[in-house]
Amino acid sequence: MVLFLGLGSGLLGMSPHAPLLWSVVLAGVVGRYWIGVRYDDLTEGIEHGLKMGLQAILILFTIYALIATWIAAGTIPGLMYYGLGILSPETFLPATALLAAVVAFSIGSSWTTAGTLGVAFTGIGSGLGIPIPMTAGAVLSGAYAGDKQSPLSDTTNLAAAVTDTDLYDHILSMRLGTAIAFGLSVLLYAALGLRAGGAIPAGRVADIRGALAGTYDLGILVFLPLLVTFALAIRGVPALASLVAGVFAGAGTTILVQGTAFTDAWAVFLNGTAPETGVTLVNDLLVSGGLAGSAWTISVVVLALALGACSITWACSRRSRPDSRASSRANAVSSSERARRRSSSTRSRPSST
Repeated sequence: MVLFLGLGSGLLGMSPHAPLLWSVVLAGVVGRYWIGVRYDDLTEGIEHGLKMGLQAILILFTIYALIATWIAAGTIPGLMYYGLGILSPETFLPATALLAAVVAFSIGSSWTTAGTLGVAFTGIGSGLGIPIPMTAGAVLSGAYAGDKQSPLSDTTNLAAAVTDTDLYDHILSMRLGTAIAFGLSVLLYAALGLRAGGAIPAGRVADIRGALAGTYDLGILVFLPLLVTFALAIRGVPALASLVAGVFAGAGTTILVQGTAFTDAWAVFLNGTAPETGVTLVNDLLVSGGLAGSAWTISVVVLALALGACSITWACSRRSRPDSRASSRANAVSSSERARRRSSSTRSRPSST
């Protein structure tokens, strides 16, 4: 399986889908004909694995749709527009990490933070000349640090529940390690920001902001989807439901604020966005695939879950099946012991004569 992934993705430069499919088929064949796992057990194991990952799959579907509707609504362009007017290259990375941590702590969801603010910060960072990997790292550092310390986080609550630990004792036990790691990260991002300073060509920020303002209505109402999503998350509504509400708020804002037709707004939900702002960088940042664009990522997740489920089914099958060699030795010992007892009984029986 590792050979397939290395050969297909590494050597041949293929996307991971085909190597993962080869690996799933190989795992099924080996499990069925070498290990002896029943076909029904293999399919039930894969079904169980997919059920375990269903929540993540649905969230990924929704995030792709949410990003598209928020771009069309002007929410993400608005965050980029105002962010470019406030932040500088020197302060951008540490400010991004800190803001992502505060938002994730407030709403209890790293996924929601990364899928909403993360996209906007990517656009702001690109406008300021910050490499996208640095921006992504800052967003994820803050999102996961805030999520782990939030009493609203589902994973934090789950970890406390399954270990029978008080929620706040669990949070407190993680606080020192999280604070040290996140504090060091912020310092490093500050150092990286100082190195990135002065890399913006003259007039670049003004061109980007002008392109955004000329394409979208960037009034205060464009932030309604953001407020709806975060307000629901703060009230304890699960991440998936909050994100779905954000999609509807984004589609509504697209119709009411940007003046888009009803059918066109929901076409964006499905097919994504490809705006023409007159600035290539802005066009590239605001391209999205919508719900249909999630197929590439979702198919990788499904194949990976299927592969993992096959491996778990193998392990469970081998653990539950007795060792045939040990069973044979035990039967041989039993037979020998019975023969010895019969022989001893025969010798000790008195003669009839």
